[in-house]
Amino acid sequence: MKQLITLLSFLSVLSTTNITFSQVLYQSASNGVWSSAATWLTSTDGGSTWFPAANPPSGSESITVDDTVEVDVAVNISGYVTLSGTGNIEINTGSITFANGSTYEHARNSGGIPVSTWASGSTCKITGVTNQLPANRNQSYYNLVYNCPGQSGNYNMGFNNVTIGGDITVLSTGTNGRWYLCGPLADSTAIVTIMGDLIQSAGQVSSNGSGNGGTTIIIHQYGDIIASNGNFSISRGSQGGTGTTSWYLHGTNFSMTNVTTQNSNPTGAKFIFAGEHSNT
Repeated sequence: MKQLITLLSFLSVLSTTNITFSQVLYQSASNGVWSSAATWLTSTDGGSTWFPAANPPSGSESITVDDTVEVDVAVNISGYVTLSGTGNIEINTGSITFANGSTYEHARNSGGIPVSTWASGSTCKITGVTNQLPANRNQSYYNLVYNCPGQSGNYNMGFNNVTIGGDITVLSTGTNGRWYLCGPLADSTAIVTIMGDLIQSAGQVSSNGSGNGGTTIIIHQYGDIIASNGNFSISRGSQGGTGTTSWYLHGTNFSMTNVTTQNSNPTGAKFIFAGEHSNT
């Protein structure tokens, strides 16, 4: 009985003093493979002190990679992965799946987004671009967030045969930078499907900025477009005067407030209000 009273008293102290246990953090210690503990450091005090890891991360933790880490096993990420500094995650003999509720943040310039499976409810955030987008960006994400206040140029995601299962959110493209979905080569086609909303609160966003002739861009948007600041345009590229952009709007709302819009390919680029129906 005395032990029970002591335990109850301890739990009572926890509830009244708001004691919390720190989440385990991981960061790369050096170049290495994901499955080796020697590749990793851990911290339980919010990152003030770091110790050699006894085990590699399971995927549920907050993980920072600023070295080159090769994925040699099947990794299921349910936590938060940040790529920073000069870090890279390279797929070797393994694989990465970002599960529902997980986040990958590309917080560095250049580098490469790991080629991954992006499950429903996962999020890819691109936040560190200054003068070069990451490689491997032409992937079918679920939620995609673009927020690069240090961006200094005009860059395109190079999307083709890509499906965005959730929303695209654009928060910043730098002071004068532009962010394009597509950048097809001359006489080629790019097809993009967006199942959710495109939400823009700042920056400059467009389907493309290409001057390449004969290009065909087709976008099917099943959610809404909500642009509340910046520049949102159907095409910022002339497409050589011979290319076309067809952005099919299947959602219920197309809202532009405090937004500049323009069309650099007025004879070939257009929004098409296609009505509400499924993509099947």
